[in-house]
Amino acid sequence: MYKQVNNTIIIKWLITVTLLIFVIIIIGGITRLTGSGLSMVDWKPLMGTIPPLGYESWLKVFSLYQSSPQYKLINQSMTLSDFKVIFLWEYLHRMLARLIGLALLIPYIIFAIKNYIPKWLNKHILIMIGLVILQGIIGWYMVKSGLVNKPEVSHYRLATHLVMALLLLQYIIWILLELTKQHAKAMHKLAIPICIWSLGILLQIIYGAFTAGKKAGWGYNSYPKMGESWLPESAFMYPSFISNVLDNPVMIQFIHRHLGVILMIIFIGIWIHIIKNKNNSSLLKKVASTVLIILIIQVLLGILTLILKIPILLAVIHQLTGALLLTSITCLNYFLFKQDK
Repeated sequence: MYKQVNNTIIIKWLITVTLLIFVIIIIGGITRLTGSGLSMVDWKPLMGTIPPLGYESWLKVFSLYQSSPQYKLINQSMTLSDFKVIFLWEYLHRMLARLIGLALLIPYIIFAIKNYIPKWLNKHILIMIGLVILQGIIGWYMVKSGLVNKPEVSHYRLATHLVMALLLLQYIIWILLELTKQHAKAMHKLAIPICIWSLGILLQIIYGAFTAGKKAGWGYNSYPKMGESWLPESAFMYPSFISNVLDNPVMIQFIHRHLGVILMIIFIGIWIHIIKNKNNSSLLKKVASTVLIILIIQVLLGILTLILKIPILLAVIHQLTGALLLTSITCLNYFLFKQDK
């Protein structure tokens, strides 16, 4: 039988997991930008926690890497010392992923034994654990695509991996809001429009992953025009419209740079409407303003990252800010769908 306990301990637990996910988003960005993701050519979910401990072990792991397309086609001059650097980032990425899984699983088992978890929450925690496991599988599926012929991961798989991580994060944020808000609720008239707008943000994130996966940001490093034109002819160099929209790095960059600005302009109009409406709570106005501030910062970061030719630090901050933006949007959606009566 469920024992009534203070939600504080469960909230602290889920906040800890949330912070770990933010950290792995940072590490994941560094791993991608440094080309470290293909340094570990095998996947050992249980036995792969121990790194190489001696010179002979390092030589063995380096030898496995030397058989990969990335080494053969790009990094033939790489030394063992250089390899250790890229190996470290991918190793940290994988270890942190395991830590997130354990940070969910172990407390869940303890709290379940003590009957601290209410029935409504139990199923949500199990979904979180399932999503973490699925994310690990998707991560390896993504890496595997760069170990066959070309030393680059599929941009579709990269987008899936990133979006799944962000959806897991937002799922936890939503449950945290459920744990902290105990008032009567009603749906705001802007709930559906904001939900539709949020889908546009999700599409923008997908195109951000496409941009990273296709290395589209390394071309046309000018703004607002792409070189001498708004839309270069090379944006149509693929045989069909669909292939250009989904696979052409030039078209992908065009969509990513302009969709973000369009979404920002739309939200400014929504924000003005929220702020001017006297019936809206101060909390709703503060959350909407937070979304707008982060959104503007994110757009500016994207432009700077582009024109400065993708500096690692700025690109990682851009990715982290994207996660923060999505989190603030999740909060906004929550308060619109479950507004105080």
